[in-house]
Amino acid sequence: LVSPVCDACSPAPPPRAYRLGPSHPARMSIEASALALYGAVNVGVYAFGAAFLVSRHRPLADQRRQLSWLLTTFAALVVTVVGSYYAFGAWWQGVSSAVELYRPSDPMQWLRPSGGGAPEEPVSRHLCLFFLAYCGVDSVLGALHYPEQIDVGYYHHALYSVLLCYLLHTRQTLLFAICGVEELPTLLVGGNHLLGDGGNPRFGVGVVFFLTRVSYHCWITARALDRLDPLLYWVSSVLLITHVGWFQSYLAKGSLPSKRQSRAAARVATGGSTGMQGGASAGPLHERALWSMATRHLLVFVAMLVGQALLHSTLTARVLRAAMQPPAADGERGGEWCRAAAWAAYVCVGNLLVVAYTVRRLARALRDVYTANFISDSLVARRIIYNISWEDPAVEVAELRLGQRDVILTIASAGCNVLDYLIEKPAGIVAADLNEAQLALLDLKLASLAALDHAAFFALWARSDAAVFEASYAVRLRPLLQLDSSRAFWDTNGELFASNLFFAGSAGFGARLLRLALRGCGALDAVVRGMRRGQAPDPRGWGMRIFTLCLSQMWLWRLLAPLGGVPTSQIDLLRRTPSVWISRVCEVFGSRMWRADNYFYYAYAVGRWDPHCCPRYLRPEHYEALRSSAHRVALHHGPLASAAASRDDFTVASLLDSMDWMGDEQIAEQLAALLPHMAPAGRLFWRSFGVAVHSPVLAQLRPTLVPEQDRVGWYLSQWVARAHPPDAPVADPAEPSGFRRFLCVGSGYAPSNTLVDDAAVCLQLARHALRTSKDVAAFYREQGPRYDGFREALLPGRERLMRFGLPWQRRPAAWLSVGCGTARDLEYVLGHVRECGTRLWLLDLSPELLAVAQQRVDRLGLAHQVTLLVGDVNDETLPGLPPRGSLDLVSCSYCLSMIPRWRTALSAMVRALRVGGQLALVDFTCRSDAPNHWSQKLNQWWFANDGVFLSREHTAALQQHGALRTLWFHESERRVVYTPLHATTYLYVGLKVSDVEFDWS
Repeated sequence: LVSPVCDACSPAPPPRAYRLGPSHPARMSIEASALALYGAVNVGVYAFGAAFLVSRHRPLADQRRQLSWLLTTFAALVVTVVGSYYAFGAWWQGVSSAVELYRPSDPMQWLRPSGGGAPEEPVSRHLCLFFLAYCGVDSVLGALHYPEQIDVGYYHHALYSVLLCYLLHTRQTLLFAICGVEELPTLLVGGNHLLGDGGNPRFGVGVVFFLTRVSYHCWITARALDRLDPLLYWVSSVLLITHVGWFQSYLAKGSLPSKRQSRAAARVATGGSTGMQGGASAGPLHERALWSMATRHLLVFVAMLVGQALLHSTLTARVLRAAMQPPAADGERGGEWCRAAAWAAYVCVGNLLVVAYTVRRLARALRDVYTANFISDSLVARRIIYNISWEDPAVEVAELRLGQRDVILTIASAGCNVLDYLIEKPAGIVAADLNEAQLALLDLKLASLAALDHAAFFALWARSDAAVFEASYAVRLRPLLQLDSSRAFWDTNGELFASNLFFAGSAGFGARLLRLALRGCGALDAVVRGMRRGQAPDPRGWGMRIFTLCLSQMWLWRLLAPLGGVPTSQIDLLRRTPSVWISRVCEVFGSRMWRADNYFYYAYAVGRWDPHCCPRYLRPEHYEALRSSAHRVALHHGPLASAAASRDDFTVASLLDSMDWMGDEQIAEQLAALLPHMAPAGRLFWRSFGVAVHSPVLAQLRPTLVPEQDRVGWYLSQWVARAHPPDAPVADPAEPSGFRRFLCVGSGYAPSNTLVDDAAVCLQLARHALRTSKDVAAFYREQGPRYDGFREALLPGRERLMRFGLPWQRRPAAWLSVGCGTARDLEYVLGHVRECGTRLWLLDLSPELLAVAQQRVDRLGLAHQVTLLVGDVNDETLPGLPPRGSLDLVSCSYCLSMIPRWRTALSAMVRALRVGGQLALVDFTCRSDAPNHWSQKLNQWWFANDGVFLSREHTAALQQHGALRTLWFHESERRVVYTPLHATTYLYVGLKVSDVEFDWS
């Protein structure tokens, strides 16, 4: 830690006449030279010492990664040790007179520059120089030896280098010294990588990170407010906000793996037991113990988050009180008073904004953790999520015309829909669920049908009568339960009836929140009276007005809906259509929920069901039919995919809203397992929060929108599709479901550029933007091998379109890729192309990019399936192109917006398809809900400089084209790399239904 700057900094300053101030050019030159020499010495020491240590203790293949962690750990160790010394003094100096570590009576007095410079300890200056040298060394060695580990470090090191140089120049290095203890989490992670198994100690690091980088940093920022200049204060505040954001991400990502690991450990410990026997083996007991530990950790985090919110609020209140007391105005000090008042206003507004933002982030962290864990927690702990089913079965019964020949596969949920279907006397019902508690709920309902009369059955399930349960469970109901896990559940959870089953589970928690909000608005009694009368209360009351106003706030739905059992994946479907959702919610609350037969809202408002408002299965006229058919229900613990294997004659698959919970790959897995077991005339039915089909895999079923609205009203769309469309290709007996091909994998290739490569591409982009004549061929020729790495993050959505948007279930035989570039898209679907034997034509204007594409095709071993063509898509006479109207598939990735004659190009692509073929595009556009917003205008100007022209005309032409039928359309936003811009992209899949030419007029 010896620095050549030390001797210049430590002595007392010379007389004012000869003193070089901090801003003097000579002094700055001397410091810069000394700093450069100091950094050079550290580079040598770091490079030789770290390389020697790593080579002695690690194999060659692991040396590069360990070298990066060794440097980071060493730097964190030095900064943490020195920083702890200064942090201890900062914490105790003003409290205990026994500890006299520093001369100033107030340790924060170090931070205030005054006169010719603030008091500054040589060690703190050395520490800044040391860390600055580390940033430079790590960046250089990272670029040379471990570029894959240093990628994010470039930004971190660059920002800290600027900050450290500012502290060195203003002689405020003690601020960095007392904040050095914040490197303790990095020291723990680095030490674990060097000495442990390489995995992060999640819980310990999380606690230490929060205490040092959030709580301690917050205290330091508030304590040193009056010692800091405005720039450093805001830098410290921004760092605090950044640390809170990092902790939020850690909490959302870090808590789930621990629970997954606990379940995996339980399965390994029991030889693969899944715990389906409800606690009969050691596996579930071990699993519960590990889950309890994870829950305790979560409670610790919750306590820390609440404590931090209180700490930050208290510190902010003290800062505001101090800022609101400016010096008295007495003539000569009038200017000082004005400056103090302005500073007070500045501090007040700034602190309020910072505390509001951080508390909001902490609240979102709690919400995100609950949302991410409530399903897995309920599965592991065997807790009920839904106490009633919130899907109206009347829609399925009417739309699908359920009857005695139907065999139904569905989700158990709370069992309400299963019993409603049972009234139609189907040939069989298989009810599956991943949650044993939900199966136990349905199992008990089926046992109650067989053992109780209607009066007792109604009292148990409509009134949550605990006396009926206690009197009949042990002797009459328990022996009739189908599953051992159901017996284990009800042996220990009978109190659910005593505490009112309608308020149990995640959905019951949402009901309690709803009632609490109504009570707070003074509207609960009016709502209960209105539900019993079947008449909406007076909307002019102040309580109803406040409640309606709350319902119309989309941000409130995003915050609270997950607490009621609605996953974030469903809420995200409303991101583009919030006005539609708010309009529907207001309509439901204004009229729909007050219908006399709307038992869904009645249960949560009143707390029970009554004879005039209850599900069909609770009515006496259907009771005997239910009792006679109860034996036709089979229960299955597991996903629908595994339950489907129990039979091969399902005529109906009622998926409820489960598709909203799944990603594209999960949906493909579900359909691949389900469709082979569907009858030839089988149908699928599902609901969605979205106004359109949200997954391209579901879109390949070509579903039909069900116009009838249900009594719940939450679902903006309901869909029905045939399991085996008439025009589907003839199924291979050995491969009954083509949807299995969606699960093929690509090559796994993930291109990446170094920071230098990206800088070179950005320079070429700038040069292209400044050219008066745009030479597209030269533009791409200059980028060459850097093309893929830079565009991997710049062009999102390609993998999703290629893997799940193309009709792989129909085994496309001929595919034309327009504007293929380097054929990067081919890497995503390597397995798909091989499996289907698809013949592929790659078309592009740039010979240089096609040369890279040729190398890729040869490397992938697809030369016998792929033809490369240099030319323009508008030239339909180009030699080598397949005949017009012969292709099964045409795709275009981020090319249409770069074609000046895009209408002609689009017409050429449509003409190349056969009737029944599909057109797939992904490209930039303007937001459909705000095409004239200033941000969209800015995007248009920015992209136009590089020859990319954003226009709503492209998507309008696709959706209105007479020869095309839109199967799937999706818009989303993503930040443009290295810029603050957020560009809108669209994904489109269309089916050619005729040879009609589009009238562009």
